[in-house]
Amino acid sequence: MKTVLWLCSVVLLVTALRAAQEVPAEAEIQADVRLSRTAIHVGDVFEYEIVIKHSDRLSFITDDLQNTFVVAPFELRKLEVIPSETANVIRLLLTLSYYERPGRVQVPALRLFYYERPRGGSAGRNSASPEVSAKEFVIGAQDIQVNPTSANPTRIRDSVSTLRLSRTHYLVPVVTAFALLLAGGLGARWGIRQFNARRKGGVESKGALRQSLISSFQKLEPDGNLDGRLFCLHVSQWMRRYLQFREGIEGDALTPEEIKDALTARGWNAKAAERVEAILQQCDSNVCGPEGPPSEERGVLYRTLKEMVYDDLFSKK
Repeated sequence: MKTVLWLCSVVLLVTALRAAQEVPAEAEIQADVRLSRTAIHVGDVFEYEIVIKHSDRLSFITDDLQNTFVVAPFELRKLEVIPSETANVIRLLLTLSYYERPGRVQVPALRLFYYERPRGGSAGRNSASPEVSAKEFVIGAQDIQVNPTSANPTRIRDSVSTLRLSRTHYLVPVVTAFALLLAGGLGARWGIRQFNARRKGGVESKGALRQSLISSFQKLEPDGNLDGRLFCLHVSQWMRRYLQFREGIEGDALTPEEIKDALTARGWNAKAAERVEAILQQCDSNVCGPEGPPSEERGVLYRTLKEMVYDDLFSKK
């Protein structure tokens, strides 16, 4: 009886050890990704950061990624492997640009290769072992909204770059803190004056924007000299400027869906917000068409737009 119990214990122990060794390598990898911008215009440059955390048993291959990564239809302008002070962490920073058709586009899935050392083997970092076959780890595709080229590129949403500081930079706040406290009184007084001046200037700029909208709306007549695609581009740009006048929304940097959400958050009813989204989507899609919408459709779009903004711009009240 004791012999049988002893044999059962040995079998259970061997089974547990095998199960522990059969844990897939993917379970020892954690990937975090970040896009500096989720909505861009054609021709914009943005950053795509990938951070890989892995166990000591794994060794990733980071050589020649500039030539092995496939990012079409995007263009890979630059790829950096950023050194990390933390062990078993790989940081990749891709600088991408886009020059194709606007719409919803995906940054393709990216493939990284690594070697897996047997448990208990010697540790190394980013080194290839000729005795073990390389395995593949896939970074999933990322969605990004591409809008038509803006006529006012200075108002496109700014890119946010990853901040990388050396150890010496941590002394800067200590050195500058005393100077900031010393200048605090004068800075507060100057800030109050600037705030009051901007409030006064904001009212004037809104009035000037209203006059500009009224003047430019007359150029949107469907029977004018604009072809179908150019007509839709001007309507899209005009509508985004109108939303800045009406609600203070910087529409050039937002997708139609994001604009709809912003209007809903400002108290618009769902039907009106969806109507604005539909107009912008119709215009953006027709900009890339071969000829744009026919004249009858442009007339309907023009009358719909005038009906929506009549009370704000053309009413005599």
